[in-house]
Amino acid sequence: MKKTKKLLIMGLILALILSFASAGVYADSSDVKVTVGSKAVKFTGDLGAPFINNDGRTLVPFRAVANFMTGVKVDWDNDAREAMFGKTDLPFTIGGTTYYLDYIVRFPIDTNQVWETFAIYNGNGNIVSSHDRLSTMDTKAIIKGGRTYAPIRFLAESFLYTVGWNNSTRTVLLVPPVERTWAEDMIEHEASRGNAVHNQAEALLFAKEFARKCLHNKGTAIKYSRQVNNYLEGEEGITGWIFEFTEYNSDEVYVNSDGEIWYWNEDEGLYDLWY
Repeated sequence: MKKTKKLLIMGLILALILSFASAGVYADSSDVKVTVGSKAVKFTGDLGAPFINNDGRTLVPFRAVANFMTGVKVDWDNDAREAMFGKTDLPFTIGGTTYYLDYIVRFPIDTNQVWETFAIYNGNGNIVSSHDRLSTMDTKAIIKGGRTYAPIRFLAESFLYTVGWNNSTRTVLLVPPVERTWAEDMIEHEASRGNAVHNQAEALLFAKEFARKCLHNKGTAIKYSRQVNNYLEGEEGITGWIFEFTEYNSDEVYVNSDGEIWYWNEDEGLYDLWY
């Protein structure tokens, strides 16, 4: 039987943290500088300082740099143990109608995975479209000296900044995007990247992320059920994958190729959109 979509927004929460620190993973390169446009980022007091790690990647104390990136909000979620950067309630117009975009980048601790969440709302606050995108970095964010550090290139490029490097002055150069509106640029950028989930293996990572975040159990057993096409009402042309959580009465999670995560609600007999 065809299921019916129910939009249940469990919250696009802005919060923040980043990954692990261990002895001996830092290169001696604390003289690195950062500029955003024409402004030099000042790393004063206990904000920490950028450095190049042993992977050859520049890591920066996220809050100091994000404060120089227009409109980017940061915070800390100790329960979820994630670093999050976001822009929210950004207006854009299609066909004379105004919509709003939320864009959030999440860095789960102890992994090189990064999750991007896109959500579009209408003027009544109802969600029109939502999906997650999974990416893998070639290094990890860390905690050093009690401060959280993020890979500067991935963070900046996520918000459409161009990243350069001046070797003579050892300076990371962040060039702000030229905006029509930032939301329109981001939507166009995302549309050019195709679907968020491409195969069963990627869908499984989304199901594991749901278990970690919503069931608060990253180690729960997940059983692959089946691949489905056009599964939910209004999903013509959409592929999806269904997984069962054997420790939770075989509750189901459905992940589609648009990066939406749907959780089976036994009480109501339908799928709720997690995000």
